[in-house]
Amino acid sequence: MEGVETDPTLSSLPLSQHFCLADGRTAALVTSSGVCNFWCAPAFDSQLRLAGVLDAAAGGSVGVLPLGRHRPRARWAGGSNLVRIEWSDSVTVTCGLVDDGEGRSALAFLVDGPAAAEVMVELGSAEAGGGGGWAVTGRRAEMPGPTAPDGPGGPLLLVASQPLRSHPGGAALAIPPGGALVWLEVSRLPGDPTEMALRVARDPAGAVASVRARMAQTTAAADAWLAGLGSKPELGPVLRQAPRWARDALVRSLLTLRGLQDRASGLVVASPLTSIPQWPGSERAWDYRYAWLRDCADAGLALVHAGATGEARRLALGLAGRLVSRGQAPVARLDGGQLPPEHLLLHLSGYGGGVVRIGNAAAGQVQVDTLGEVMRFIEALDSAGACPTEVLGLVPELAAAAASSWRQPDHGIWEVRGSPRHYLHSKLLAWAALDAGIKLASRGRVPAEASWGWRREREQIATAIRASGTDARGVLKMAFDDGSADSSSLAAYVIGYLDPGSERASATLDAVSAELGEGPLLARHRPERDGFPSPCAPFLFTSLWAVIAESRLGRRAAALARLHAIVDLAGPAGQLSEVALPAPPTLLGNYPQVQSQAALVEAILAVFAAP
Repeated sequence: MEGVETDPTLSSLPLSQHFCLADGRTAALVTSSGVCNFWCAPAFDSQLRLAGVLDAAAGGSVGVLPLGRHRPRARWAGGSNLVRIEWSDSVTVTCGLVDDGEGRSALAFLVDGPAAAEVMVELGSAEAGGGGGWAVTGRRAEMPGPTAPDGPGGPLLLVASQPLRSHPGGAALAIPPGGALVWLEVSRLPGDPTEMALRVARDPAGAVASVRARMAQTTAAADAWLAGLGSKPELGPVLRQAPRWARDALVRSLLTLRGLQDRASGLVVASPLTSIPQWPGSERAWDYRYAWLRDCADAGLALVHAGATGEARRLALGLAGRLVSRGQAPVARLDGGQLPPEHLLLHLSGYGGGVVRIGNAAAGQVQVDTLGEVMRFIEALDSAGACPTEVLGLVPELAAAAASSWRQPDHGIWEVRGSPRHYLHSKLLAWAALDAGIKLASRGRVPAEASWGWRREREQIATAIRASGTDARGVLKMAFDDGSADSSSLAAYVIGYLDPGSERASATLDAVSAELGEGPLLARHRPERDGFPSPCAPFLFTSLWAVIAESRLGRRAAALARLHAIVDLAGPAGQLSEVALPAPPTLLGNYPQVQSQAALVEAILAVFAAP
């Protein structure tokens, strides 16, 4: 995506002016002026280290930018997860997560510029978590550990390849020939830096060259991965015929999904960010830094459909291990452990005055729809010839669970807190789980004995949906006891439940668009059911489901217009959050969000891969 000029003097940049740098271990949120103001390390769901996006005054931040008032132009470095900020004074800062040589990730700022130019190393203290300020001596700066257990704070160590001199708000350094390096890492023990941090201090020029080479390798590897996908029949035709805006959005979504896939477990973190509210200044702020069955399966489906079967296979193995160890709990930590009890961090002011949460009480909910997403992923991966045997071995158990649980109320895809209900989306995805099992049995991939029972239960689900989940217009309802429109009912088009050629195929899409539409976006339902006084902004993934529905109903012009409008909500990073307001365009909710990125991949493929 083209770089966009931004104003670094803004006191608070919107989400769309952030780049999420993710490398399969952790993720850093970097503004378009080169300031990292959110970072959990060493893993996606670890302690908050920097949280300036959640508390601009005392959440902590680190950045590198020129002295004086210059304007930046930020863009991705090739097809990588490195961001390059080009300043109007010819200073360039390349920022990215780099392997520290000891199996963890550090944040590196590689600085190039004209002779005698100086840059500012912004050092925002993480005082809200009790971490205190930075102590600067020589070429290094250190932040002590926090007193609050969840942070933000250190121990953090910053090492520069040039001497740091005192400067308001941080420190300054001069750019020598060959460039400068600012290296930020999590200290394991006081006075115990990594080998790379020691090298920055002992051999500055060699460290600069080493990090430059590592960044070049990262960019080359990402470009090679994309080239490999582009040569496959799933993605190649789309990349050749889609307009540039769609190609760029597709590529960045795939790279984001790849970066958010945990190297250790193979699972995908739902979002690397916590507590960006779904409505400005509201309590609708949640912690998504964990692995949801639903989000993992949705990411897996998008990867399979784009031809990225290697990543999808690893994800499926991770899901299999997770299902064996944790059962069908909807969410767990990436390492399979339990989430921390949900609680608020009262020492942080929150994004736009919202609350800051750690943990997620949805871990204790029943969400039947996750069975359908996992089964759809397994069936798609097997259809692509890449499903591991141990994953196929789980199919009978998962199908049996869908067959037995669809009659029970649950908390649904929206994870509504309160009493379980008979949500229609859950019934649809139970139908999809059994449909996937039947397809696998018909191909001889799983034992066929139980498939007769699966067929019977699939038909009974369809009968129940016709009787209790559909109104007189033929529109799918929110729940068996609630006739309201719900944008999650558009899953019926995605999973193939609704036949595009049937008499009332368009009734649900038309009703949802009319009753829940906000420009190109769709609210989830109205009014909200979870007891919070504030509304919720429209969800991006269901709005992208509408693109898929329009495409499958033959409304290509409408699908293309809606898709383009949603893509335009993203900023220079080309990444999407969970929810958004269409006017003025405002990304809200955690960012980037896997369901949104996965749905964007599926929507682009639906529009441009269709015959």
